[in-house]
Amino acid sequence: MAKKASRSAAYLGSGAFTVPGGTTFTNARDHRDNFYTSNLCFTGASRGTVEGISGEGSTDYGIQFGLEDSGQGPGDASSSIYITGVSAFDSINIQSSVDDTYIQPFRETTIRKDAPAKITFHSGYEVTYEDGHTPYLPHEITHIDPYADKGTYRVGGRRNSPPTPMGLQIHTSSPDYPAEACFAVADGGNWDPVGNGNAALVAYDTDGRWKPIFEYSNNL
Repeated sequence: MAKKASRSAAYLGSGAFTVPGGTTFTNARDHRDNFYTSNLCFTGASRGTVEGISGEGSTDYGIQFGLEDSGQGPGDASSSIYITGVSAFDSINIQSSVDDTYIQPFRETTIRKDAPAKITFHSGYEVTYEDGHTPYLPHEITHIDPYADKGTYRVGGRRNSPPTPMGLQIHTSSPDYPAEACFAVADGGNWDPVGNGNAALVAYDTDGRWKPIFEYSNNL
């Protein structure tokens, strides 16, 4: 069965654009025409800002990246889009690759992910994958939930969010401006606070020295 094409309320395919806050997109189509519908479809868009928008009437997806049927046009990749204050969009369909994009939704968001996407969500609401769809590559979807534990800034979102391991910069020398209770990873070759040539996760102690928390088997 061929993929359905996309009929959307609005398409954005330019560079250096801004959609002002207060804009509402409405797409009231249903499934009778055998087309997926979305309120807002990005295709080949880049370096854009979308501010405080809302959507109404969509029966499929609130936001879509790329067209679903090559006969309708190229499924161009999008990149460097900053989408904030999004309400009434509860699902995102990814058909073409998305790079370096930030989304701040104001409700639970479900992702149907069929193409590579490097998107960071910053939201206290859940971000999950649609049933039957799994990450294209590990931790390309990052969910930062500042309200997960009421005071804890949680990278990786909630337990059912897309998997997001947190990595620290690997240092080849001691940081220039250390502060108490800060953490760093020493490469073990150029910077070796443990003294045995192994890399280590270290913390800056109140005595002005870096102390090991975890030691790796080799240098990095």
